[in-house]
Amino acid sequence: MAPDNSPQVKTLPQPMLDFIAAFMRSLNNARLYASGHELVKKNIHDLYEKFEIVIGDRNFLFIGCAKDNLFLEGDFYTARDAHLKTFLTFFHSMRISNLFLDKEVTPEEVEAFVGLLAGAKQGQGEEVSEAFPQENIKRIKIGLLDYSIFSTVQSVASELAHSTEDESIWRQLIVQPAAAGTFNLDPEGLKELNRLAQDVDELKKLLVKLDTDMKSGSQAATTAQRGVLLGNFVQNLGKTLEGLDAEERRQFSIRVGAVLESLEPQLKTQILGSAVPPETDEEETGVIHEIIQAMPDNQLVNLLADALMEAGAKSACFDNLLNRAIAKYKDPGLLLTLIRSEMNRATQERRPDHLNHWQQLEQLLLQQQEAEELNRQYRKEIDALAASIQMEKPLVEEDEIDRLSKSLEPEPLRAAKVRLIVDLIRNPHPTKASLFVPPLLENLGEGMQQFLELENYVAVASLLRAASLSLSNLPRDHPAWQTMNTLLSTVQVGELVRNLMKKCRTFKPEETAGIDAVCQLYPEKAGGILVDALMELEVVKSPQGIWLSTTLASFCNRLGGVLGRKLQEAPEQTLPQLLDLAIMSGDSRLGTTVDQLLEHQSHDIRLKVIETLGSLKADKSVPRLAEVLLQKGWLKGKKLKTLQMATAQALVKIGTEQALEVLQKMAEEGSGELKSFCQKAVST
Repeated sequence: MAPDNSPQVKTLPQPMLDFIAAFMRSLNNARLYASGHELVKKNIHDLYEKFEIVIGDRNFLFIGCAKDNLFLEGDFYTARDAHLKTFLTFFHSMRISNLFLDKEVTPEEVEAFVGLLAGAKQGQGEEVSEAFPQENIKRIKIGLLDYSIFSTVQSVASELAHSTEDESIWRQLIVQPAAAGTFNLDPEGLKELNRLAQDVDELKKLLVKLDTDMKSGSQAATTAQRGVLLGNFVQNLGKTLEGLDAEERRQFSIRVGAVLESLEPQLKTQILGSAVPPETDEEETGVIHEIIQAMPDNQLVNLLADALMEAGAKSACFDNLLNRAIAKYKDPGLLLTLIRSEMNRATQERRPDHLNHWQQLEQLLLQQQEAEELNRQYRKEIDALAASIQMEKPLVEEDEIDRLSKSLEPEPLRAAKVRLIVDLIRNPHPTKASLFVPPLLENLGEGMQQFLELENYVAVASLLRAASLSLSNLPRDHPAWQTMNTLLSTVQVGELVRNLMKKCRTFKPEETAGIDAVCQLYPEKAGGILVDALMELEVVKSPQGIWLSTTLASFCNRLGGVLGRKLQEAPEQTLPQLLDLAIMSGDSRLGTTVDQLLEHQSHDIRLKVIETLGSLKADKSVPRLAEVLLQKGWLKGKKLKTLQMATAQALVKIGTEQALEVLQKMAEEGSGELKSFCQKAVST
């Protein structure tokens, strides 16, 4: 419960009390009657009228809900009114800490929101929030902060403020979402905030203190919750500086960016993903917007991957960052190109950790593009039908009737059934996914088998893309993954991948999305096909070769058996790529296969083999490496010296007792630079 340190008890304004009373009446009626009932409609209408009175000239209504206190416009109000007590008790039981209603919210959104709350059980605030997209609720948001946050905010505000009025301003700066014109600052208060905004060390100190206070206590706030409040604070602090010129505001954004770099990476991601971008084309000037706009391309792509990995595809953090990135680049195709470039760079630098998430990011962007195109086409057809009806020209109507008649035939019905299954998989019940998803996947498998019989490989790939995005939110040991693995055999996966690759010309994301999904779902079954395709290429650095290398790198940790077989028969031009995959796989068992290439006729390949053995820490290959290192002769050519130095470095990486013994022997018996290196290696 948030303490009230003000000298007199504050009374909640009557219009707000009326709104809360109307809200609880609507909620109770929605529990008793079905959606659309006359009484439900009447109460929603009354609630919306009360909301219009409360909102007045505000841009939004933000209410913080502790167990016994309501937070409104910087002040805490103790619950004394019966309706207010019930309101706070209800939201507390749902673990909803704050409610945000935009001025433009529609009665339909309010009705849908009340309906969700009426059907929810205790503690299901998160499930209610996740259902907003399905109910088309865009202008209402709920917070799931820990209730101890309000006490933390009160404590920090009391410490920073010079008066009771200042406390209210500080509380709004921390808790309330950023909005223009919500802070009434006196000259001294504005001067204090300007000083804070210009002092990097002071700003960092304050943010760290806020974060530390939120992490302390028996119920520490999550990283996401801390990110929301700290994001509110920097956004609101920026709003107070709107009187400054553009360069001073830009410098403030640079300072905030520098401070965020000093915080823990996950918290930085959550702060940058805390602010909701505007849905309209209106110009945005917030601090977070300016930081994102100035961020280099590769950093933004990595930020998106971090948000996807840490918060998940359905999180507000990832959704906000993705929408900001799309708004920044305008053309989703440009963003796709940047993601693919970063994936290729990560493959070249042997950093496969993020590749799966970048592939998922590609799939999400493509899905969004396809959905927008489908909506455009749908609206176009509806407009054509409406125009036909108004003009009393039966042509479009007849076409539509004909189309509907054909949709009842076996083939369209089968396709419609599959689309329904895909929709259900994409939006599973939040708490019962483990029960419903596996049976749905089995039904999806039946549809895929029928498409395979018809050699409709594109349709199968489309289904697998949807399944891949849905399963990406589930752990690998989830029953749904086990079910998925049984749906297609190795032969069928091979047939599917080969035929999909034949359709590719540029190997850009739009063409490879289907194959990427197949590989994500069936890496072991698809891996051999992709390695074969790589080995057959005459030009490894071609678009197809680059895509193959990157895709294989994304699941290289599951390629051990395939690589072991293929390395023995690979042509010279693809050996470097396969050895890179072996290094990224980290599978030391590959050492026994790799060291057979130590006698390869190509000097560069032998160097690559030695490097691979060291990176794999292939301890069983130490005797073979020892033969290279301790090789003697009256004349040692430059190539042999290079091989021996690489071998010494590999033995250092392996680091076993046997490897150190070999290095010790060279340190005693060797000469020159190699001897010095080995002496230093065994002495550290």
